[in-house]
Amino acid sequence: MLSRRGLSFDELKYMPISLFQYLYVFDAIIEPQGPKVDQLRHAQQMEAMYKSSGNLTEQGMKSLSIENFDYAGLITGKSTEERSNDHKKTIHKNIMSIFPQAELSTGKDTDDKNKDVK
Repeated sequence: MLSRRGLSFDELKYMPISLFQYLYVFDAIIEPQGPKVDQLRHAQQMEAMYKSSGNLTEQGMKSLSIENFDYAGLITGKSTEERSNDHKKTIHKNIMSIFPQAELSTGKDTDDKNKDVK
């Protein structure tokens, strides 16, 4: 934490506690340099690259966010299990959007249409 700022062990040991607390707050909150910030920077770069590539549809541009690139769950704060469940729900929703809802709700078999044709 503070040792990466160039403070030696003796300087940390003999520094007033109020100064240590001020430096700790500055290091941890005001100027964070941890995995969360690195993940946020990486996700923003990936989002910018995808959006500027020209290979996305208009719908893809709207649906793309930095949360799509949150591989470690640091930005959203979700656990691996929660992200996995959300991903499965999204895949299920995408697959179900292929089929017309009228046929699914009536329970008609599509093979009934082909029985008369021989």
